[in-house]
Amino acid sequence: MTTGERITVRPTRPEDAGAARRASYEGWRDTYVRPDGLSPEQLEAFWWPRLSEQGVRAFAQEIAELQDRTDIVQLVAELDSAVVGTLVARLPVDGPQELRVLYVATAARGRGAGGALMEALLARVDPVRPVSLGVAAFNDGAQRFYQRHGFVAVPGSETVWNDVLPEITMTRPATGA
Repeated sequence: MTTGERITVRPTRPEDAGAARRASYEGWRDTYVRPDGLSPEQLEAFWWPRLSEQGVRAFAQEIAELQDRTDIVQLVAELDSAVVGTLVARLPVDGPQELRVLYVATAARGRGAGGALMEALLARVDPVRPVSLGVAAFNDGAQRFYQRHGFVAVPGSETVWNDVLPEITMTRPATGA
């Protein structure tokens, strides 16, 4: 991190919808558009409705509706007050804990936003139960990131998301009370 930069993590607010969506879009674009992943056309077909004014408004409404749910964690990372990353997780009291979304905007990668989001999530999980996530099978960088945070690949967990993206499951084992 360079001098003067400061990463902060806080709960997502409805007004963060546009920036959070853009960070997710950039993560998809930079990671999944490749010969063994998505085509540029598939990416745009998936994201265009979500990035439209109507899509961002709908996402802001979804954020507002989920804010008071104790089983959903919605966080953003800010770099010098600008939203540059987003995280969504399901942490039910008695069901599987799952990281659903963790993306950082292209320009902010490698500056600590992803790690700060992950640490904020891990501070909220129930340590006596595992946490799982899905990650693109070809995304070695993300897999290394998750390994640094205690996740391990689950043997035989390979699936294909939406008939397009090869994915594996990684789990962070229970660490105790």
